[in-house]
Amino acid sequence: MLTVLNQFDSSISLRHSTRNNMRTIADVKRYIDSGLLNALDRPDMYASSPECLEQLLSLQDRMRLEIIGLDRYQHEFGYTAYLMSQGYGAANFCYRQCESGESITKAELFARLVQFWREYFRSEYCVEHPQVQADDET
Repeated sequence: MLTVLNQFDSSISLRHSTRNNMRTIADVKRYIDSGLLNALDRPDMYASSPECLEQLLSLQDRMRLEIIGLDRYQHEFGYTAYLMSQGYGAANFCYRQCESGESITKAELFARLVQFWREYFRSEYCVEHPQVQADDET
């Protein structure tokens, strides 16, 4: 009986401590922003290809829109809207770069994608944007 009570007490304290460690919306947004910026600093560490990186960044950006309550406006704000404003239409950046017929290496595409995302973060389409480094630090 004592063993059962001890297990019960430990499960209560575990639940209690978990509740006290809950993250706020601002904490989660900062975590996502940190992940976005880290992926731009070391893209090939976060994704096996530029296409994968773009999908990862896009998904995290959509999560940011959800967190700040703008998910239903993704065609007015966010990466999708930025792509549209830059003439990419429904296609993503990497697809259009590869479709252009220009011979481009994986490293060059990573670099172009990172630059494109840094420009997006500075644009009016990126609401509450993460703090990005200057272009010369890319």
